[in-house]
Amino acid sequence: MGTITFSVQDSDEGKLRSIAQRKFGRTKGALSRTIVEAINKLEGHEESQDKKILEIARNGLHLGKIDIKKIREEIYGRLKGV
Repeated sequence: MGTITFSVQDSDEGKLRSIAQRKFGRTKGALSRTIVEAINKLEGHEESQDKKILEIARNGLHLGKIDIKKIREEIYGRLKGV
């Protein structure tokens, strides 16, 4: 097990301590458990986002009946003064 020392704003420290107390009470290690739980949630969220991005890359982004090519041509035509 490692030891990490970090600084946070007073308001963030208060939030962290409040969350730790609600979740784990005033027990030894409550702050550490709260931080580890937050890290795990963040990691899971990022993995979920990565999966969504890969799915879009593989399958394309379906926008329903919107014709992006037509919209692009209209915008490009306006910029060229056509």
